[in-house]
Amino acid sequence: MPNMNGYQATRAIRAGKAGMMHVNVPIIAMTANAMLGEKEKCLEAGMNDFATKPIIADVLIPKVRQWLVHQVTSLVSTDIIGIQSPALENAKQGIYDENNPPLVDSLLSAIDNEVK
Repeated sequence: MPNMNGYQATRAIRAGKAGMMHVNVPIIAMTANAMLGEKEKCLEAGMNDFATKPIIADVLIPKVRQWLVHQVTSLVSTDIIGIQSPALENAKQGIYDENNPPLVDSLLSAIDNEVK
């Protein structure tokens, strides 16, 4: 990143400088720095998770899946938006239903193709 590092970018996002709708976006650090304490430094900056380079699909994809499902569940939660709708519930189920997970699986497939 030309103007800031990952820690600064994360702090800015968490402070709302990317817009309040992005304050809780999942951030997974991907770094070549595997030194002791690096994961803690990333988490302290506000990142949600951590992966070291070289990126291994079998490590990254479960992390992304975890945070995608968590984020999508939060975004479409009827508790958060205050409405109940059969269409909304169907959409929510379609996002992460084990039998039909189109959004999560398509994103994870794209990541898998990039990493390999």
